[in-house]
Amino acid sequence: MEYITSWYLEARFHARWWDYSRMPLNVNGRICLPATLLFGIMGVFIVRIVMPAANTAIAGIDPLVVEGVGLVAAALLGADIALSEASLSGIVSTIENIDSEFTAKGEAAYQLVTDAPQQLASKAQEHTHELRDRVRSAAGSMSATQLIVLKKIKRFAPHRTHRSYDSIGAQLKDAVRELKDRRNG
Repeated sequence: MEYITSWYLEARFHARWWDYSRMPLNVNGRICLPATLLFGIMGVFIVRIVMPAANTAIAGIDPLVVEGVGLVAAALLGADIALSEASLSGIVSTIENIDSEFTAKGEAAYQLVTDAPQQLASKAQEHTHELRDRVRSAAGSMSATQLIVLKKIKRFAPHRTHRSYDSIGAQLKDAVRELKDRRNG
């Protein structure tokens, strides 16, 4: 009975309610000889000692009352089993829903993290092309001296953004104009 109950509960609720796998002489961790012997000893104790004492105690009570109490106890036990089953089914359903949500959110986060390097590389490449285009368009209007100075700045300040290069380019243009004015003036 214990083996069948263990198998049913595991099949129904996807959980192991007890595990005797660390006990000696077990069968699939569902039953084991020491626990079975303990249950047997308790059964003998109930049948030999508790039941005779209970029979003596209820001997003076009307049999219909005893039968009524027994039926009420059986009904309460049945109701408890039914409510426990319904409650556990609801809990299992809730846990499965939470697990599904957690798995979906985890997969989305994993996808985001795995796609991030590719997206960053794409953005970097996009900004590199944009910067190259700006430099080329600026280079078209720059003199040879300005281009040489700009190349040197890029070599010594590679961490600058394209906005910084625009600012430096404007400063260079002003500096070159000033030099030309001095030479001509």
